[in-house]
Amino acid sequence: MTLEEIQKEYETNAPLFNKILNDVEQHIVKWEYYRGPFYEITPFSYQRYGYQQGRLVKDIARLKTMRNIFGYGFDVNGNIIEVKEGLGIPEAYNYEFIFKGSKEISILNYNNRKVLRNISFYTLDVNKNIVRMISKGKQGGRIEEYSYCPYPRLDRIKIRQFDESWEEGATLYHSFQYDVDNTLKSITKTPVTGTYTEIIYMS
Repeated sequence: MTLEEIQKEYETNAPLFNKILNDVEQHIVKWEYYRGPFYEITPFSYQRYGYQQGRLVKDIARLKTMRNIFGYGFDVNGNIIEVKEGLGIPEAYNYEFIFKGSKEISILNYNNRKVLRNISFYTLDVNKNIVRMISKGKQGGRIEEYSYCPYPRLDRIKIRQFDESWEEGATLYHSFQYDVDNTLKSITKTPVTGTYTEIIYMS
């Protein structure tokens, strides 16, 4: 996927929210709800933004608000194909639609006004581990390169950031530290200049 190709994909999918929603939800056979994000859609997807794992909501009918409630829609094969994030407004959600192939994953993220906020394409290796991601959003885009050491343990992600004209900006690294049992211990963020290191997640 090139910069030109993802720009075209963004423009093509921007007006298609209703069609995509209807197509995806025809294949959903089960929903699960959590207070906060629970499943990792991509490696450490919520930890990289500083979130802890959410808690199961057994009966959503008893909730007074859906704010910060994440709904996960599963297809017949147990794949998550839709994620809904509840907002403070009744019946208002942000949406992610997830399409998995043998060699790539694509994710479309729309806000509650049906505006396409972001589209991402992940390239997979032969063992289904992500090696590269390219995304386009309203404010710009990014390219991520995934490194594993020892394989298949994720070691570092190089993040190249671009503005809306695809002019390259800052480059960052997300580095992953593990406990002796290989569970995630922490994630740090460092610019390519190495001028500082920030802990963005601690278990």
